[in-house]
Amino acid sequence: VMKRKIGGDAPMVLAKAARGTPRLANNLLLSAMDYADARTSERIISSTVAQAALDTKGIDAHGLHPLDRAILNMLRLRGPRRPAGIKTIAAALKQDEKTLENKVEPWLIYAGYVSKEPRGRVLTDKGREIANEAISNEVAPDVPPESSPPPPVPPTPLPVKSRFALDADLLRASC
Repeated sequence: VMKRKIGGDAPMVLAKAARGTPRLANNLLLSAMDYADARTSERIISSTVAQAALDTKGIDAHGLHPLDRAILNMLRLRGPRRPAGIKTIAAALKQDEKTLENKVEPWLIYAGYVSKEPRGRVLTDKGREIANEAISNEVAPDVPPESSPPPPVPPTPLPVKSRFALDADLLRASC
């Protein structure tokens, strides 16, 4: 039921993002066809169109999904060779442990980005390169200086009374 042809490196782009899962490959192909229908007039799905369709889903050139990049970034921020348990990762990312263990982690380990050690998950050198690359590719929003928030106003100091003045006030109140 394909309305369009797929050519060039587009099958490889989609296959890399599918992680060897046929169901995911079919879903990504359908997304690419929908993207091509909605946004281009090309009759053939090229690698450019396929990558643009993946970009709308947050999938990068390495086939990393947003949750994958979040895990890599979290492990990167922990520092080199510092393990993190699955409960810690799940809590930090507000995800279910089973989802991470069964759906995300196996591919990250297979791809060589994460290694599973007795004390937890550790980012490999390959994973560190990919995480650093993903961070450097993210574009920070341009905020003009005039729209930055004003500096905080320091609190006004309260008048300070000496201990003797406070004692005098207490004596006056008690008389």
